[in-house]
Amino acid sequence: EEVVGGFNKLIARGINPSIESLTAFGNIASGTGKSLDMFIEAVADAAVGEFERLKEFGIKAKSEGDKVSLTFGGVTKTIGKNSQEMLAYLEQLGQTKFAGSIESKLRLNRRYWHHFARGF
Repeated sequence: EEVVGGFNKLIARGINPSIESLTAFGNIASGTGKSLDMFIEAVADAAVGEFERLKEFGIKAKSEGDKVSLTFGGVTKTIGKNSQEMLAYLEQLGQTKFAGSIESKLRLNRRYWHHFARGF
């Protein structure tokens, strides 16, 4: 449900997300303990040059003319200030720095529910 909602939000804002990008965005959200919906809102804002919400996910942005410098985990990368490069950066971040976060959270939840169910 949250994935479909996120997909629809991005489409409504002219952003055509792939399965890979939605997975990467889910990894970032999961890895930072936030909801996918919150990250989708940050992505949609960042795609139009509004970077404030990225801070909630540990991503700092500094706009410099037609470029934006993004810093995560002490590593800064400068990209063009456009939706295509922003989406590519965020997708790459989700595939590398947060790779597997969704799966880890699912395994943890399954273990929790398994132990919880055994208690009854």
